[in-house]
Amino acid sequence: MKIKKARAKILEGDLTPMIDMTFLLIAFFMLIINFSKVEKDQELELPDSRIARPPDEPPDYQIVLNMRLEQDIPLISFSGNQITGIENIGIFLQQEIAAASITKKGIPPGKIDVVIRADRNLPTGLVKDLMAKCQSENLQKFSLRAKEDIQ
Repeated sequence: MKIKKARAKILEGDLTPMIDMTFLLIAFFMLIINFSKVEKDQELELPDSRIARPPDEPPDYQIVLNMRLEQDIPLISFSGNQITGIENIGIFLQQEIAAASITKKGIPPGKIDVVIRADRNLPTGLVKDLMAKCQSENLQKFSLRAKEDIQ
């Protein structure tokens, strides 16, 4: 009688589908990442506030203006633009209002929310001047951002 020796087989799984799925998930999450944080200027140090809280509902359309001082000259950044001086922001605001009108089907400038993120060391008068310049372009809704002071 002949006895057959059973050979031990090593079973290997095919990892190709799992690697493909991993790359698909990475690509998916890269595409859905929230790019609204790009608007936030990381060089700003926002003032502290105990009453600061996020808005109750998201705005229809908003313009985020980041303002800081650089060598005693106000520097405003938004939508990838760096504007030196408050007086030079008018044309950029007009372009943003036109873009809002196209994307939101005729939204009037008075319904656009202007979010001002000013550095804590910035004089209040400069923020007031920026708001006045925005008002000259018919923008009426403003909100100031602060860092929530949690104790």
